[in-house]
Amino acid sequence: MTENKTNVPAQKRRSAKQVKFLAGGAVVVLIIAYLVFSSMQGATAAYLTVKEVKAASPTERLVRVSGTVIGDTIEWDAHNVVLRFELADDTGRLPVVYKGVRPDMLRDGATATAEGKMGPDGTFQATQILLKCPSKYEEKATEQATSR
Repeated sequence: MTENKTNVPAQKRRSAKQVKFLAGGAVVVLIIAYLVFSSMQGATAAYLTVKEVKAASPTERLVRVSGTVIGDTIEWDAHNVVLRFELADDTGRLPVVYKGVRPDMLRDGATATAEGKMGPDGTFQATQILLKCPSKYEEKATEQATSR
């Protein structure tokens, strides 16, 4: 009978440790799941046409719009590091404002993708500008392939 009384506190200590371990593990799993979910939400951006972006109301949702840069609309303010230009596709034209370093390859006819949000004034507020590489590399590869 004395043996049962001495084992009871040891069993309680063991089960208390197991509960603490499981609770700690559950907290760690929940934190990791939250971090993965929140990072995925911020990284997703829908691709829209110029017409769809212009029709959308100003929102906090991040979107991407792709088009051709209209060269005579490019305005670079080096003092304030602000770039203004228009993107065009077969559905219309969209004024874009980007605060940051001017991309070297931004010129008339360049294919650009702007990521950002539509502003209340009808201007697309870009947070990132991605430019397609010039097709001169594709032309050289095609010439080499046909000459063989």
